[in-house]
Amino acid sequence: MKLYIAGPMTGIPAFNFPAFLAEAEAIRAIETHEEIGLIEVVCPAELDNPEDRERAMASLDGGVIHYESGKTWGDFLARDIKLLTDGGFDAVVVLPNWHTSRGARLETFVAYLNGVQVVYRDGDSFYAVPFEQLAQAWTAPGGWEYLNGFFANYFASQFSSVEPFTVIDGGKA
Repeated sequence: MKLYIAGPMTGIPAFNFPAFLAEAEAIRAIETHEEIGLIEVVCPAELDNPEDRERAMASLDGGVIHYESGKTWGDFLARDIKLLTDGGFDAVVVLPNWHTSRGARLETFVAYLNGVQVVYRDGDSFYAVPFEQLAQAWTAPGGWEYLNGFFANYFASQFSSVEPFTVIDGGKA
């Protein structure tokens, strides 16, 4: 099973790389899952070149970095979206508070459109994030509510009665 890790980065010290790296390490420690077999993990925090990674890890606030390479937030996100569409992933594993991240919301949406399951990990087990929670995250304030067409109106009409969900690390969804 090939897994991709998604979660918040911007606005978090060291761009939340420590949480990404810890999640990758925890999943790799499982090695082989009794139900899903051998596990391969792709962690975006491990994909940057050494110079970009060092700059990100040194950030005290996870704010905008002017990389010497000229790369932008969009460049890193484009790389990750391309991976999700071309990489043959079986699931995206979300970190706590993933729903607050523009990038993670886009990654999970693209994954969903490509038939890739969105899950969270609790110990050695993986649990699907319910579609209602995905849709709520995708249309949340600060998300895609600015789309005035069919997409936003459709999701809003379908899930307007869905209760807000708790942070994923607070138990099984």
